[in-house]
Amino acid sequence: MLIALLLTLSARAATPEDAVVLVEQGGSVCAGAFIDGDGHVATAYHCVASGGRPLVTTRAGQQAVGRVVGWEQRTDLALIEVRDLRGAPHLALRDTPVAKGEPVRAWGHPFGVREQVGFLAGTLRWSVSEGVVSNVGAVALQITAAVNPGNSGGPVVDGEERLVGVVSRRLSGEAMGFAGSAERIPHLLEHPRGLWAPGGTVSAGLWAGTWLGDGGTFSGGGQLEVSLRDRVFLSGALGLPYQARWDALRSGRQVSWVAGEARLGGRQRLFRGSEAITLDAWAGALSTGSLAISPELDFSTGQSLLPTAGAGFSVAGTAVEFAWALEEEQGAVLWVRTALAWPGHLWMW
Repeated sequence: MLIALLLTLSARAATPEDAVVLVEQGGSVCAGAFIDGDGHVATAYHCVASGGRPLVTTRAGQQAVGRVVGWEQRTDLALIEVRDLRGAPHLALRDTPVAKGEPVRAWGHPFGVREQVGFLAGTLRWSVSEGVVSNVGAVALQITAAVNPGNSGGPVVDGEERLVGVVSRRLSGEAMGFAGSAERIPHLLEHPRGLWAPGGTVSAGLWAGTWLGDGGTFSGGGQLEVSLRDRVFLSGALGLPYQARWDALRSGRQVSWVAGEARLGGRQRLFRGSEAITLDAWAGALSTGSLAISPELDFSTGQSLLPTAGAGFSVAGTAVEFAWALEEEQGAVLWVRTALAWPGHLWMW
């Protein structure tokens, strides 16, 4: 008993930096912090919302795969249990309310997707920023400490190095960071639950591609996707041709392009964090538009709905995709496009 108590006191005596961890899940790189000697890591829910088993890395370089054992979407809080890292240095939870104007520090890995080299070697990861509590909301804390992508899930500590919040997001502008209140963490510990299957994300992106059928031309537009735990997805896309009239005038024949698409498919991620590669396969329907020009230079338009199946891969939010559509006259026609996950995630549940 005495030895266990001494180990616990020693772990708590370590600096906050020693309790901060790197959390990699799917394509996200976030932060987190141990909150007890049982291997529980507090992080942001949006960092683990894609499902699967997150990889946790300590400042000392130890790595282990954990599992999500608690989460709350409303407060953007989640708990990861990492049994192989039990006994690691951890932060104490503050048990009194936070007040406006209190000094705080935010830890994390701003823009720290990869280890830095050269002039920036040894920076970005496990970094700290200082500020104050600007306001205390019903759900979140508003802080002035600088936070950026990579700080998500990182701890916000008070002057006594106790955990008061978990970095969630920021708004554009100066010193507009927000953190989920750590007051809800004891509730998550007392009521453990894993991620449920129907949860997921809604995201938006841009695409551009070309129809490789007879008279095919370029088109591009936007898309919206609903993903269930990054395993099953349903997406829809709409687009406009890039230079259909010019192509029709130049060639003197009908030109075609992809005007829209609906997909239902499955997804598999390989690796984690900045090294993540996403593989997709789907079936759906493709809408093509067409434009023809007569000898009298009159234009006429048409539209077709075709069954399609395809596959693709993405790295760092950029995808390359191939689909085959069954066209009545030409048979199987190839459709090639690239997509960019921008602005990316809009909402999660």
